[in-house]
Amino acid sequence: MKSHYLAVETLGCRVNQYDSDSLVDELGRFGVQPVQTGIDPDIVVINTCSVTQKSDKKSRQSIRRAARKYPGALVVVTGCFADLEAEWIKTLDGVDIALGSQSSSDLPGLIIEVLNLEQSGKESLRPVAVRSDLKVQEGCDEFCSYCVVPFARGEPRSMPLTRIIKDAERFIDSGARELVLTGTHLGKYGSDNGDNLVDLIGGLFERFDEERLPRVRLSSLEQGEIGRDLLELMCGESRLCRHLHLPLQSGSSSVLKRMGRRYSGDEYVESAKAFAAEVPGVMLAADVIVGFPGETDEDFAQTVEVVKAAELSRLHVFKFSARTPTAASKMAGQLSQEVISARAEALSEIDMSLRRAHYRSALKRPLRVLVEEHDLETQVTSGMTDDYLRCEFPLNVGDLGETVDFQATTLGPGRGRELVLQ
Repeated sequence: MKSHYLAVETLGCRVNQYDSDSLVDELGRFGVQPVQTGIDPDIVVINTCSVTQKSDKKSRQSIRRAARKYPGALVVVTGCFADLEAEWIKTLDGVDIALGSQSSSDLPGLIIEVLNLEQSGKESLRPVAVRSDLKVQEGCDEFCSYCVVPFARGEPRSMPLTRIIKDAERFIDSGARELVLTGTHLGKYGSDNGDNLVDLIGGLFERFDEERLPRVRLSSLEQGEIGRDLLELMCGESRLCRHLHLPLQSGSSSVLKRMGRRYSGDEYVESAKAFAAEVPGVMLAADVIVGFPGETDEDFAQTVEVVKAAELSRLHVFKFSARTPTAASKMAGQLSQEVISARAEALSEIDMSLRRAHYRSALKRPLRVLVEEHDLETQVTSGMTDDYLRCEFPLNVGDLGETVDFQATTLGPGRGRELVLQ
């Protein structure tokens, strides 16, 4: 049997990463191996992103590079860019398969059919991270005026519970000890089949004991999707991480209205404070878009005010990017890149001050850390607390996937913009 080697480049979100990992696992059952040093792949997959103009550019570059570098390989393009730019992809030489994100589950079978692969009878040996993403939902129908994702990902669809449990078991058996529930719009889980997120989390805890699954984390939820039942579960079940990522996008109620968001700045602050009161120690994070069409200095000042009033601990700052065919791409009042960049820089500085405050609050208090990585070069072990604090300690403390007690005395720099407790 001919050996096949696979290379996958993944751009964009957690959902894309999950889809790429699932593809590797499925093809692994048919004898396809991840590419090794010194061997050219004969299957190359580019899992693309199209959420911003920059994402489009990266996707185009990656597709062209793969087609040019591996002329004899089966070159496959998938992801959101493949949905939205299918006609452009058709003009390229060297791309053999283009399949959008809405059909991503069909991709393994299509590759197997094209290459006439035979099942090897072996399970994939792909290493699994201690903290692994578990996709439970796909698609969104909100159509916020700036967002291209609903055009690419389609209507909300919940993963079947049997598939979720099967994937969770496979990840846990391979070493995962924290599962991050993720989806295009996680709060839509169950909207199409009558299930709900609280029951799903409870079902995971019933199926897997604390030794096998010490943690479940939620990726992102709208503030209006968080009910008392979820807060009570988070407060009463130590395995559910005290971490809520609440997309804000803007603190200006007039901008939020033009964005198609369903809350005001004041309502966001009220919700954030209520969550913090209900779940002591919860870490609140948010996405914010700067430079939305028509955003004034006063609108931006309101965003800063809301960020501070909500007592957030972390921000993900995005520059507005006009995306065809969204409504915002046609709006009057498009801002200059100079203004957008200045506002993004100002908000990023606020983000760093919020992060420092969050980390400093944890100094010299008992922490529970899930060990995620041993770095033999630096002789350092690292891991995360449930409220998303990165910690480092000596290499001989804790095995991978073990939860250890830790008390930090200093705060230092981490990777990129991250900080670390030591």
